[in-house]
Amino acid sequence: MLADLKTADDARFEFTLAYDAGAASATVLGLAADATLDTAVRVAAERGREAVVDLMGLVEHRRAELAARLPAEVVLAAHVGKDVQTTGLRPESLLGPWADGRRLALAGGLTAADLRQLGQFADLRVIVGSAVTKADDPLTAVFALRAAAAQPDNIDKEKSS
Repeated sequence: MLADLKTADDARFEFTLAYDAGAASATVLGLAADATLDTAVRVAAERGREAVVDLMGLVEHRRAELAARLPAEVVLAAHVGKDVQTTGLRPESLLGPWADGRRLALAGGLTAADLRQLGQFADLRVIVGSAVTKADDPLTAVFALRAAAAQPDNIDKEKSS
């Protein structure tokens, strides 16, 4: 379970609460101070859990800086917030060379159709909200997302054999 806290401060307190409540992962805002990011990563490591850095609102050079600085086990989540989604910006467009070889997550307006197009990313998680919460039938939406995630359209055939 992911605790989408988007922690901005007091990471030790918030991450400890999340992990004690059963979360396997928790998010910290990439906009937070480096001390907060480092604390979140440290608490996750101490607890044998996962830290996810939400990259919402960060410019390319800061995303690259964090990718270079943070340990490889930290998940970097390219996230387009709801207000920005209205501009047509897609979370995968936030990925740059810094994403190569990193554990990644994408969030922000993703649908089942989008999931089928993301097979080229090796270690990718998707965080989906509105595709389920705004669906007429949320359970059917979940099943469609699961099916799409299992059947990406553009998997490299050499990788899959």
